[in-house]
Amino acid sequence: MKTPPEYQRLIECKGISLRELGVDDVALKREDAISAIELLQTSAIPILGGDVYNRSANRTELAYANWHCEPTTNEPRAQFAERSFIESKQYIADYPVSDAVPLFGLVLDL
Repeated sequence: MKTPPEYQRLIECKGISLRELGVDDVALKREDAISAIELLQTSAIPILGGDVYNRSANRTELAYANWHCEPTTNEPRAQFAERSFIESKQYIADYPVSDAVPLFGLVLDL
């Protein structure tokens, strides 16, 4: 399954590289992560969870925080996708504010 082009553009423009941590991926600031989830809703691509990173003084570190979402028995993919969007948005919105800027890496069920 392919991600929507708008999602890809957001990742390319707003994604913050995690290569300094040895991770070949990007993370997004809170508001960008929520926008990314809204873009994924158009394609019903579920979010399996994600990892949180802290960015301060141009340095990114693993926050040792994450969330996950799994389908329940016999849950239709569309229903799981919708639930994963709700749970992911809630986790990101509720993540505590600190001196460091939280970054969120999304794990998609492609």
